[in-house]
Amino acid sequence: MEAIDLLTGESYPERAGGFELTATTETVTLGDEITFSLRNVGTERESVGTIYKYTFQRRESGDWMPVYHTPDSGWIDGVNAIRPGGGYDWPFTFDRDGLERENPGNADHYVCSPLEPGTYRFLYWGVGEAAIATRFTVEQP
Repeated sequence: MEAIDLLTGESYPERAGGFELTATTETVTLGDEITFSLRNVGTERESVGTIYKYTFQRRESGDWMPVYHTPDSGWIDGVNAIRPGGGYDWPFTFDRDGLERENPGNADHYVCSPLEPGTYRFLYWGVGEAAIATRFTVEQP
């Protein structure tokens, strides 16, 4: 499935550059846990950026709106070689406190609007020149 950015027309696949982005569930209840995983699905080592190059967006009136406010725009980015089958995992409790992150050496992320039921996507833009994304639905408890 592709997550299409309706503001720019860009389409973000779940697979790109030898990597796949998945979620532990397609539906999460507010306050419950969800984990996103980036895996090297190829047969060779592949390079990606820092683990902190992610964001959440919520679908509102046909547009993708950012969930985060980032007071500082600075990023320190490195390149990490990931072996086949390896990757990153991002566990979150889907509430305001669970999504906010202080990132050492990188911009902090703060939730800028109430988290509500609806369609969201998790984006990671550390795979080469492309971003990859996976969609999920958030429900009321």
